[in-house]
Amino acid sequence: NRSVIFIDEGNYEEAIRDTRQAIRINSHFDVAYSNLGLAQLRQNDAFSAIDTLTKALNCNCRLAAAYYYRGVAYN
Repeated sequence: NRSVIFIDEGNYEEAIRDTRQAIRINSHFDVAYSNLGLAQLRQNDAFSAIDTLTKALNCNCRLAAAYYYRGVAYN
């Protein structure tokens, strides 16, 4: 997923655009929601990140990364 590369490069806006496009194509794409939440978290937007990561967990309740990032966002 390109969004991971964008996040690693610090290009959060591009990561957000990329993941939102993936979610438009497949609204149950749990990893895309998780990556979107991580990008939002890196932009210090904890409220959006929590909401997005909760959507990831609604798609896949076993997605460990989403639990981790959501926990970070709550702190």
